[in-house]
Amino acid sequence: MHQQFITEETLTDANIDLIHLNDMLQERVGAEITDTFSESQIQTLIDMQENASDDELSVWLEQNVPNLQKLVQSEIDAILDEISEEDVDDADDQTQTGKL
Repeated sequence: MHQQFITEETLTDANIDLIHLNDMLQERVGAEITDTFSESQIQTLIDMQENASDDELSVWLEQNVPNLQKLVQSEIDAILDEISEEDVDDADDQTQTGKL
């Protein structure tokens, strides 16, 4: 199986906005996290997002979200798979229309 490495250049070439990808990642991870939190934890998270530093928030998340790094990596992998599938679909469309 041919493996293509995704770099900033390939994302740029594919017209993919890195800021959008980061926002998407944060949204997905946030949704996964809040699905498992109690109301109290959700309120603490909201308060920390508004008032704490990024470092303080990161420490709190590490302490309160089991397997946070695994969760983040899983979402990154899912996003990259989606991008890869879109690229394959776009290439197939271009091949069928003779644009390649």
